[in-house]
Amino acid sequence: MAIKGLPKEPVVLSFDPTCLEDVFGDILRLGQATGTVEAARTLVESLRRRIERVREQTALAGVRPRVAYLEWLDPPMYAGHWVPEMVEIAGGEDCLAKAGSPSSRVEWESVKAQDPDVILVGPCGFDVRRGLQELKELAEWEPWNSLVAVQKGQVYVVDANAYFSRSGPRLVQGLEMMAEVLHPELVAGNVPARAVARLYGRSF
Repeated sequence: MAIKGLPKEPVVLSFDPTCLEDVFGDILRLGQATGTVEAARTLVESLRRRIERVREQTALAGVRPRVAYLEWLDPPMYAGHWVPEMVEIAGGEDCLAKAGSPSSRVEWESVKAQDPDVILVGPCGFDVRRGLQELKELAEWEPWNSLVAVQKGQVYVVDANAYFSRSGPRLVQGLEMMAEVLHPELVAGNVPARAVARLYGRSF
């Protein structure tokens, strides 16, 4: 192993979070290991306050749209881990995955059967530009245009690399962005430039 050549044996931390609280626990562990406990606690407290603010905002929603977050397109996969939890807090209902479950492959026929109100496309590790490129081929899939989300212009490509795929503080910003996508009538001002693109209709 590479660490054998180091002058001092390092402390190795292994992180494998499956939900937002796991992510916060990892931040606190990292703070403990690096002598920055207070900074870690302050950060986690701030992140939790932001989450509660989103909960308060989306609690006012009259309708909770059914959401499909696609983490990959070929083969199609839905996003698990913390993403279904984010969808719930953002005021939606994940119609493909359950909170804490791993990401998994799904058949396009199953997506069609669920017929989500909103589709979020966030290929793991990709930004919006690359996500849009990956999505082009779906236009050739005949049932795609029959989906409710497509017909209503509710398909969004997100910067998964920055805000959704990676464990860390920016997941909370991703949550705030998701809340604005699902409930723009309640939430505004959370989407940075080039972080979300609406496939059809007016974008952010």
